[in-house]
Amino acid sequence: MRNLFVLEEKNIFRAIVLLMAVWALCLPGQSMAQEKKDGLTLECKNEPLPEVLKKVEELSGFKVLFTYDDVQEFKVTVSAKDVTINELMDSVLRDFTPPLSFASVVTASPSRARR
Repeated sequence: MRNLFVLEEKNIFRAIVLLMAVWALCLPGQSMAQEKKDGLTLECKNEPLPEVLKKVEELSGFKVLFTYDDVQEFKVTVSAKDVTINELMDSVLRDFTPPLSFASVVTASPSRARR
């Protein structure tokens, strides 16, 4: 009986390792597909940065995280047509002194699962 339990434990461990490997292989493809999403168009003239970042969220489907108090005073004028999310964020943030930047962070969450 003890050997049967050890075999089951090894099989469970192998199944977990296999699932983790498949999950790890799927993430880069998913994030690359999202990163290459293009065709985003945004026109803004002297609008508050928080409003522009909310528009970027709506257009791209990405969640843009920022601290409202840190960016509320900034105004944005941008004209971008048929660009990727990275190009759009560069356009939105490029003209500030000191320069603002963004970091791409991809996380998996149940709310982003297929519906």
